[in-house]
Amino acid sequence: MKKNLPPGYEDKLIWWPELGMGYHPRDPISYEEDYWEKYLEYDNTELGNQLTQARKRLVLNNTTNEDLVDIGIGGGLFVRSMDCYGYDVNTKANEWLSSIDRYKDPYDDGPVKAITCWDAIEHIPNPVALLNNVQEWVFASIPVFESAESVIQSKHYRPGEHIWYWSHEGFVKFMERNGFMFTELNNDETKLGREDIMSYAFKRYK
Repeated sequence: MKKNLPPGYEDKLIWWPELGMGYHPRDPISYEEDYWEKYLEYDNTELGNQLTQARKRLVLNNTTNEDLVDIGIGGGLFVRSMDCYGYDVNTKANEWLSSIDRYKDPYDDGPVKAITCWDAIEHIPNPVALLNNVQEWVFASIPVFESAESVIQSKHYRPGEHIWYWSHEGFVKFMERNGFMFTELNNDETKLGREDIMSYAFKRYK
């Protein structure tokens, strides 16, 4: 993504109060090296299992696993549990997906019926390009913020890793502008001990 910012803004959070969202222009980090191994360890915990079960409930409350693609698969626990497809930017993750015939690229192989973005959409430089290739459902868990100040004070403020930041209202409006109507919301992941995480279901309406 080409950035034309005035001097001094190249590495600062940009927040639009009228949109309830923010953007950090720092170049994205690499998701190679030991990223896959780290998330394999995360998945092999009680919290990892509880999060996966909560995410499954949200999806199955609304649709099935038919043509469902998990974006940013972590250690692959959700893919295994839902028997769905997956897509990642990590080479080892994609090699594993291919080895079990569960790899699907929603950009090149799309459109797809549904995607899940568990802790993922805020990492994607151009999420609109992804959303354009989804026919029916988007499920997402994201950290939510009230203001630029709350972003900067949060553990979720990670320039280069988290590119986009939203308030609840800002995320709902962002998805509406991209053709998806909000249908369900829960804070199950926050109840499980995560900080300020909300989970959403959206259905395409245009």
